[in-house]
Amino acid sequence: MHAFLFTLMLWSPRAQVVDDIPKNAVPQTSPCADQPRSMKELMAAFDKGRIPSPLEMTGSWVAIGYVGDGETPSFNCNAVMRGPKFEWVIRANQYSVSMEIIGTTAQKTTLKPDTGGSLAMRVEFGGDTTPVYKCRLTQRKTLACIFRGPGGTTGVQFKKIPLKQ
Repeated sequence: MHAFLFTLMLWSPRAQVVDDIPKNAVPQTSPCADQPRSMKELMAAFDKGRIPSPLEMTGSWVAIGYVGDGETPSFNCNAVMRGPKFEWVIRANQYSVSMEIIGTTAQKTTLKPDTGGSLAMRVEFGGDTTPVYKCRLTQRKTLACIFRGPGGTTGVQFKKIPLKQ
């Protein structure tokens, strides 16, 4: 009997959801009117961007777009969500940040200016390597973060919004 109930639990739709958070991301298609929608457009915005000041960086940033080589793009002008949760949140006090990314543990890091005119942001996804995203404040006042790795280039766009702690 217990084995039967356990099997039902494994195969139930609820087993695919933890705390009402779907296991896999669902691409979203609600970009901001002027939001870059391709890697090429995001790179152009990044190239015209600059390092944000510590004051400009301070606050809460939510992911509003994902683009990358071989990836399905996802955009939501309000915030890319998975169920009721934000896909990726950065809470910054100047260049000291904490991040909450679905599928990882909460993490803290310090953004460091690099020689290329970007802020370097290390992100732990739980693999063998730790990607370092290069981030710049765009002319639209969004944060564009780019990672170039062996598997291609990935970009994440963030928008500053007030969030409760």
